[in-house]
Amino acid sequence: MPEEAPRLTDLTRLCRQVRFSHAPYDRSTKHCSPPLLVSAQCAICLYYSTLKGGFSRGKGLGVKAESEFSNSLEQHRLRGTSRRLPKIESEMSLVTLEMVRNDPTVRTYIRAANEALSAMGYTEHGLRHAGIVANNARRLCLKLGYTERQAELSAIAGFLHDVGNVIARDHHAQTGALIAFHLLSQMGMPAEELAIIISAIGNHEEASGYPVNYAAATVILADKSDVHFSRVQNPHRDQFDIHDRVNFATQRSRLRVFPKERIIELNLEIDTSVASLMEYFEIFLERMVMCRRAADALDCRFHLTVNGSPIG
Repeated sequence: MPEEAPRLTDLTRLCRQVRFSHAPYDRSTKHCSPPLLVSAQCAICLYYSTLKGGFSRGKGLGVKAESEFSNSLEQHRLRGTSRRLPKIESEMSLVTLEMVRNDPTVRTYIRAANEALSAMGYTEHGLRHAGIVANNARRLCLKLGYTERQAELSAIAGFLHDVGNVIARDHHAQTGALIAFHLLSQMGMPAEELAIIISAIGNHEEASGYPVNYAAATVILADKSDVHFSRVQNPHRDQFDIHDRVNFATQRSRLRVFPKERIIELNLEIDTSVASLMEYFEIFLERMVMCRRAADALDCRFHLTVNGSPIG
């Protein structure tokens, strides 16, 4: 059976774009039969056909198929309906956040990572946190004038940034980058996009990270700004550590973008009866410094506002 046969839905859509009729589809083999491909004079089907094996991107055209392909294109060119053929490979390899978010393996890894961190007493690092970081990374990109695709890559990096915790907390940024590389490669993401995402994931932690590209910068800002009472997983308040107290005290956290002024502002509302501002800065100072570097990389300034008062 020919390998990597394009799906019927992809082919009918693409055939419709160039105004050719589609060859009958064999549901048992999940691809069109070669004789019908040739007789149908569908440019896309002919392009992906061979005399021996039907659809296959890895094989060239047979002599008869090549002749039919050329004749078909010439006929439609003379009728004024010929168009440039869409690139099936590029369309099929476009990985989206929706694909990543709904992938069973991805969801299993993120859930397992959060369970491991919960057992060690950490705040929530599961699907909730992944979704917030993804959405904020995307929003930052779009607000600051990056393209839709760049925003999508930042969102994917944001969703996967903590997946390395499924292995261990230490060096989870680097192990997460390797896991993301494996997952996204299997989905068909091209190398140039993979490089952006794994760099962003591998550089999101304070100890060794740096905003090496736009995706890394937006993921850093989206990640470090997610401080909120809903992240606390410890049900016993009398056993809270400083991280639990600071998160539990934070009633509201908003990451705001002012594109014209090139300002990115983290606005926090903290209940100081639960945790003091000194406790907040004790654990978040290094993260706020990293946010400032990330904002600089995006040609912006980082502002922090706590309980309505600007701090730095």
